[in-house]
Amino acid sequence: MPTLFLANADTEAMVADPRNLDKHFRQFSAGTSRRHLWMMSPGDAIVLPSLARSEHIHYIEDMCQYYRGSLRVLHIDGDHQNPYPLDIENLSAKELIDQLQAIGFERGNWSVEPYIADQVAFHFSKLIDVPIRFGDFGTPVCEAADVFNDKRVFRALAAGLNVPTAPGCTCASLAQLTSALAELTPATGSVIVKLDRHSGTAGNVLVTTRDIQNAPGAHKIHRVSAGHGYEEIARTIYAELSRSQNSFFVVESYYHSALSVGVHYLVGNDGITLNGVCDMRLLPSYAGMFWPSSLSEFVVHKLLAEGQKLAYEVGRLGHRGPVSIDAIVCPDDKIMISEINARHGGFSMAKAVIEKIVVQAYPVGRVMATRLNLTSQLDFKTILALLDEDSLGFSRTTGKGVIVYLEDLENTKHIEIFSVAESREELENFENRFVQLVCQ
Repeated sequence: MPTLFLANADTEAMVADPRNLDKHFRQFSAGTSRRHLWMMSPGDAIVLPSLARSEHIHYIEDMCQYYRGSLRVLHIDGDHQNPYPLDIENLSAKELIDQLQAIGFERGNWSVEPYIADQVAFHFSKLIDVPIRFGDFGTPVCEAADVFNDKRVFRALAAGLNVPTAPGCTCASLAQLTSALAELTPATGSVIVKLDRHSGTAGNVLVTTRDIQNAPGAHKIHRVSAGHGYEEIARTIYAELSRSQNSFFVVESYYHSALSVGVHYLVGNDGITLNGVCDMRLLPSYAGMFWPSSLSEFVVHKLLAEGQKLAYEVGRLGHRGPVSIDAIVCPDDKIMISEINARHGGFSMAKAVIEKIVVQAYPVGRVMATRLNLTSQLDFKTILALLDEDSLGFSRTTGKGVIVYLEDLENTKHIEIFSVAESREELENFENRFVQLVCQ
């Protein structure tokens, strides 16, 4: 049975009001939605918020050893220089329904697998009369997407399950935010303020008494004198992050020198399956993942013990499919869980590359990483030629090299890579060579 993937990132279930996202963010979001292409198998189709270039689609087919044209890629009809997240209106457009009919789409033979199983996805599923399913793991309840992508709900859920989190609180007003900054900042010298619903680091800012230039996980730093100026900083942050009259913030102690990690599960009717553990790359925004994790076996077991509590509870309350749990590990091996997301994410797409390409070429003994923060002025054809000339592209013979994971060169100059090596040192060498060849 073929799958119709739905690249519905940054909808209302993830962002308080997507209409208020600026053009650059919307372009970036539409571009990164093409990571879903790696999850597809021959005969599958996908709906994207903007046009994907045929050159990269064919590259993915070649890398996965599929016949060219076997991945059917649809997109919303509109201004591809100014895309918007998939929503009920653009998914109901006649132009999209015509595209589905043109590929021989038939009710009863397909399933829909969305990025996030929110109201948008369920509306589209009902419109085309095709069930939502995450592979063999089943169909989630619609409400799960809203509940388990909410940072306030996460903190309440974690507290009820005795899962360790950073000291913090939820704020719904300027006065509460001011009080939280004054109360929490002295503990570590810094706090992170997170918009309750936002995609990634763009919704996070740091307040600190320290003289630091960047903070992994935050896109901006606000400095404050110890014991002074919290009201003024709170007013600035409230104005900056508030995107509606009902904005909520989560304020937490920020731990410097902590390692950010992710643990990923698949939740099904018969229980949960561990899908992997990785180290996160924050530069300072989220910029990729490393496999395998550098955590000791002891710390991994501690992390999994806490993650399983959350994954089981999410499943008990109706979710089916992927679950990502983010955490930090301090130098003393103390673990604190920071959030949970009941949806696909960067791990799902990267795991598809691992299973379809890396493991097929070299089953064991490889170090891998995604790097997502690159730009290039070159066109895709030239980049592939340079990789070939420098013997830097991934080779199934050696099981090593660089895969062009994503490209949005025409729109934003954005490019992402997936590197495979025998060691972290060799992987860093591959990345540096790519940057020198392509990104200078």
